Amino acid sequence: MAREAVARFFEVPAAALGPELNRDGLMNRKPPLFSHETMVRLYHTDAAGIIFYGRLFELVHEAWEAFCEAFGVDIGRILDTREFLLPIVHVEADYFLPMRTGTPIRIDLIDARPGNSSVTFEYELRGLRDDALLAKARVVQVAIDGAGRKIPLPEAIRTICTGRPTPG
Repeated sequence: MAREAVARFFEVPAAALGPELNRDGLMNRKPPLFSHETMVRLYHTDAAGIIFYGRLFELVHEAWEAFCEAFGVDIGRILDTREFLLPIVHVEADYFLPMRTGTPIRIDLIDARPGNSSVTFEYELRGLRDDALLAKARVVQVAIDGAGRKIPLPEAIRTICTGRPTPG
């Protein structure tokens, strides 16, 4: 109850106040599939020094690239061979607290849901200092061949969605 009162006072969602704790003082969140630490840079912000809304997606994409690299997916090779492509077809974000120039953040990939030919990635952007929830983002990507035709989601992408490295 106190958490909701603080959130109302500061006019922010309760989720923005950081991790919720259970009776044992442990966080109620499951661990992310992947985390990427970075910082909000001057070029990410507007004239007020707060992140420009579209730049959030650059940060999320940076985390996605790091995720792919960490799990053995060679993006450069995929682009060179055009074996498949994963264009982004939908993005959305919710912003809870301002991200200012110099803010160290952690981008958590909290869910990766593969479909037949698409995959949905969900991210949480959190303050490194206090774990406060700054924003959430959702990105949908569709697998296509070199000619632009939709194809089944490649096994390499389906495998990394489990949070396990690809074999090989």
